[in-house]
Amino acid sequence: MNEEELITSLNSIKKSKRLDEYDAYMVKTNDMIGVAIQIDKDIIINERFNKVFIENYYFEIDDVFTKVIFLYTKEPRISEKYGALCLNFLSLDNREMIKNNPIEWFCEWRDLLGDSTRKKMIFDFVGEMSVLLKLQKDGKSPVWNSITKGTFDITTSDNVYEVKTTHCKSCNAITIHSQFQLDTDGINKDLYIAFVKVEENNAGESIDSLANELIENGFNKNELEDYLNTNGYYAGKNERYKKFIIHETRLYKVDEKFPSITKDSFVDRKLPNNVIKFEYTLSLDGLDYLQL
Repeated sequence: MNEEELITSLNSIKKSKRLDEYDAYMVKTNDMIGVAIQIDKDIIINERFNKVFIENYYFEIDDVFTKVIFLYTKEPRISEKYGALCLNFLSLDNREMIKNNPIEWFCEWRDLLGDSTRKKMIFDFVGEMSVLLKLQKDGKSPVWNSITKGTFDITTSDNVYEVKTTHCKSCNAITIHSQFQLDTDGINKDLYIAFVKVEENNAGESIDSLANELIENGFNKNELEDYLNTNGYYAGKNERYKKFIIHETRLYKVDEKFPSITKDSFVDRKLPNNVIKFEYTLSLDGLDYLQL
């Protein structure tokens, strides 16, 4: 079975189907669709990156509840992004690793494809939180997707935002860390790059001051504090009080005029064989933008 055949099969299944050639299963249950491998050990795993999840589950197979490792997404339809991952998961060459240490396999793919677990700097948090606060004050009811490790940083009812923050005054450039970061397939919303310029200065905003403002404006305190704690910025930590002046926030709409590399950049909308990740730096000079 190749990637295209697997994607077609996953998109057409109603409940579950055995894949004899892989000694595995395709599964669709509730809002989850993916592939599962039967295991004998009591392995506990519950991980995710972007829109991909991997968990230990009990599925009823042939009237018997069976332990499996389940790799799935909650997307309504499977895309090429997910198909390649599923094929590698099913590969018999990886079977021993997945049965004995699935987190090792998962982390390798997460690191290869890019994820929001990439270590953020203090000013990255200040940039995202400042954009979140502005959208919140504008009545946009923003969702901070970074908390749930979503593909994009912030979502509103109309738009999604990828936030890029810099403390370099003279540099108008951003780095795109994976092939999916500017891919708008299936989101049905406009995507914007929110480019935030900051400078460390005691007259500015800090993670702590922005957190307090967000909470005062209705953001869920427990969600916010749990996220900051998880990333090492717990209450009382010195870096949480480091201040930055936010000089400006530019919004660049990612449309046909915006220079980017996506599937549409390649023949038949497919990455070249054996290319599983790329990263590039993009100059924003000369591009149209709005001020947030």
